[in-house]
Amino acid sequence: KKAYAKAIPILEESKAYFPNNIKLYGNLATAYGQTNQPFKAIEQFEQLIQIDPNNARAYLYIGYTYLNLGQQTGNQSYIQRGNEYTEKAKLIDPNVK
Repeated sequence: KKAYAKAIPILEESKAYFPNNIKLYGNLATAYGQTNQPFKAIEQFEQLIQIDPNNARAYLYIGYTYLNLGQQTGNQSYIQRGNEYTEKAKLIDPNVK
């Protein structure tokens, strides 16, 4: 987790140089997720979707993040959002994992 925390500022700075690099946003989202910053992870996946609206994996990971938040907090709106995102992912790509 320490490596992820160190990577975040570098990845954030890299967005200025590579604003349309979907792997960069995916890596940054992963780093935020691994450092217990789920809302920042979701934000990065949302930005990735702005670049690549048919990225099923980004929708899936947002869905999983919301589902985890819902399970941890008991917040049903997170669970509902999680289900919506995972369904969207499977509409785009039924084989997404």
